[in-house]
Amino acid sequence: MELHTSRTNGPNPGAAGPKGHWFFGNLLDRRRRPLELYADSTRVYGKTVRFRMGPKTVWLLSNPVDVQLVLHDQAKKFVKGYGYDILEIFLGRGLLTSDGSFWHRQRRLIQPVFHRSNLVGFAQVMQDEADALVLRLRGQVEVDVTTTMLKLTMEIVGKTLFGTNVSDHTSEVSPIISELIEDANRRLLSVVPLPVSVPLPRNLRTRRLIERLDGLMSKMIEERRNQKENDPKDKGIDLLSLLIAATDDQTNERMTDRQLRDEAMTIFVAGHETTANALAWTLILLAQHPEVQTRAREEVQKPNAAPGLFERVLSYEYLGRVIDESMRMYPPAWVVSRQSTEPVALSQTVVHPDEIVAISSWVLHRDPDFWKDPQTFDPERFTADECAKRHKYSYIPFGAGPRQCIGTQFARVELLTVLSTLLRNYRFELSGGSQQKIEPHPLVTLRPRGRVPMKFIPI
Repeated sequence: MELHTSRTNGPNPGAAGPKGHWFFGNLLDRRRRPLELYADSTRVYGKTVRFRMGPKTVWLLSNPVDVQLVLHDQAKKFVKGYGYDILEIFLGRGLLTSDGSFWHRQRRLIQPVFHRSNLVGFAQVMQDEADALVLRLRGQVEVDVTTTMLKLTMEIVGKTLFGTNVSDHTSEVSPIISELIEDANRRLLSVVPLPVSVPLPRNLRTRRLIERLDGLMSKMIEERRNQKENDPKDKGIDLLSLLIAATDDQTNERMTDRQLRDEAMTIFVAGHETTANALAWTLILLAQHPEVQTRAREEVQKPNAAPGLFERVLSYEYLGRVIDESMRMYPPAWVVSRQSTEPVALSQTVVHPDEIVAISSWVLHRDPDFWKDPQTFDPERFTADECAKRHKYSYIPFGAGPRQCIGTQFARVELLTVLSTLLRNYRFELSGGSQQKIEPHPLVTLRPRGRVPMKFIPI
């Protein structure tokens, strides 16, 4: 990939970036090799890079000061904008895709659902599913780690969302979601993405997939509602019941059925996809670094005086650092974007209305200005002393600011529970050996590319 300096005329005379194609700009490189495009461009042009993606101007920002300004200090001057409207096609208008006063209302309604008191109960569900996985792995020579983790996290989010086993549905839901994510990625990288209403063969298939997903989601919601209504003894706490009961303390209103569907869909999709990727990458890194795996296993095997499961998994300091380092190297949400609604002055440029800013945690987390030997896997980066030396916005695996992932603590407890359970029962080895290179596949999320066979050897 050739990088040629392109300086703009007008309001941003000093901004530079790769020249790209005369018509498509940098879109073809963004489509073919996005991680390399962003990383190479930052090395050549610095921490503010200007791209032209078809007709759109996109600024890649990797100065933590600018990241903080966009995601926190002046967050009100940005909206989700392009890309999230594509996700809205199948996710609906939930927390991930909405903006403005509607988003504020939904965030206010949903925040208590993820309160610590509820997470304590959900931790047992996570433990039960992790224990079930341990039994399923017995006797298997090798498994594809990505597929295995996707199935596990879908079972966990299904049970915590609906309060019941949804395995009869998840086998059908999983391939639909994977195909819709691929479709969203194609639309995101189109010069002129056609509305899904245009009756082209691909759009017709997308619409059919969305209809099937809507039908399955509605069926699962209805089954849970009926179960609660027909069994007065059912006192189980699940995310769906909490969402149904959530009341706006300012208006005393509850969510409509459509809003409930959109938020349930967002939790279901985002809640299993990103966590599955984080688990898969962490297991891969542990298999590639046996000494780290041994130390993490020793920690989780020690007697623990914590009063309960929730407190116990959160007490695993070294395993927590392993997870942090894994998400530094392979952040599941590897890029986020915002669209400006008014001029915003950054450290090296001015972003004008309707221009897009992209913040890539892949680039930010591998910047040698903040991370020594960034290509090296080293959990010791995340001791308290080391963290205190870095800018807070140099590490954003769950986003940051008012729109930081609402399920951050939920995901962390899930990661710790699953990994500690597997460590106590198995040694992990890549079938291709510890030196096997696993390539990332950057779609909407950052999955390992292709099949990754792994051996789980009982200990």
